[in-house]
Amino acid sequence: MTKQSEAGRRSRVLVVDDDADVRYVVRWALEDRGFAVDTAANGRDAMTWLEDKRPDLLLLDLTMPIMGGSHVADLLHRRYQNVPILLITADGHAPSKAAAVGAYDYLQKPFELEDLVRAVEQGFSSASEQIGAP
Repeated sequence: MTKQSEAGRRSRVLVVDDDADVRYVVRWALEDRGFAVDTAANGRDAMTWLEDKRPDLLLLDLTMPIMGGSHVADLLHRRYQNVPILLITADGHAPSKAAAVGAYDYLQKPFELEDLVRAVEQGFSSASEQIGAP
């Protein structure tokens, strides 16, 4: 089953995390559910990717080398409107940090893959409700 965006293409998720294993597993789980997935190993790589592409959803770690997740979230909000952010973090202050970066939700590492898929689908549902709201 392929997840479709409003434009009829596969919904695109950008995964930004410095842990290669996390990027691999998240990509595998989401592609298995029909999402198109791109990855970046740090904030600078994410910003390069964002220069000419717009994700439908951003899956974001906070603590990364070169440029942290809060910086990426800030720049994403300036460049694109209404891109949902799902925070993935091992930080013990995830709820307040998720709110600070404008994330709709967060997952505490380590997380279950089914929780990840459910949270990503929730982000797409919330985004389409906001777009269709009067």
